[in-house]
Amino acid sequence: MSTSRTIRPILLALVFSISARLAQSQVSTACAQDKRRLADVVAAAKKMRPAAQLAAYLNFLSTVPDDPEDCVTSDMRSRIGAVERELISWKIGNRTYKPDKVLHCNEIEEPSQVCKGSELDDTPLSDERTLANPASPLPKTGVGELDISLPAATVVGVFAQQRNLLQDGKAPVRLEMRGRALSLTQLSRWQHPALIVILRLNDALNLRKCVWLF
Repeated sequence: MSTSRTIRPILLALVFSISARLAQSQVSTACAQDKRRLADVVAAAKKMRPAAQLAAYLNFLSTVPDDPEDCVTSDMRSRIGAVERELISWKIGNRTYKPDKVLHCNEIEEPSQVCKGSELDDTPLSDERTLANPASPLPKTGVGELDISLPAATVVGVFAQQRNLLQDGKAPVRLEMRGRALSLTQLSRWQHPALIVILRLNDALNLRKCVWLF
């Protein structure tokens, strides 16, 4: 009886070990398959216009609802953000300003407008990285037109704040919009503003936080 009691835990441990290895093998196989599919989608998307690229990328992401090893999700989110930067801009005079970053958010925290989700919202830290290469100055007069080529995008709000004050935890200020038009005189209180546009889309990534650093 004592021998049976000794052998049983060993057998159970062996079964659990084999099961764990099989599960890991299945995950690794699925990961390799998803990476191959990702490479195919990216190769095909190179021949597409940005709007078609975005549709292809979002469709691929919808086929990978469970990615515990993050085999392709972060990579694809990064590619989606890069394409979305081509589809969102401010038109000011004869210049076009594309966002410095586009973040995908499950929700937006009030009043800080911090993006909550799997992507790190490092907007308050961006000031340090951009001081060495400051962006083109933003005009403080006239009107800016928000140009959005994303399908069924709704503007939740437009906000701004002095970049270094974001580092100190100061909440951005909501700006008044008339349709897609922004009076740039509202930005005259800041020397180097971070301009933030929150969008809601009818897709799996839900909210977008678009950031311009001036």
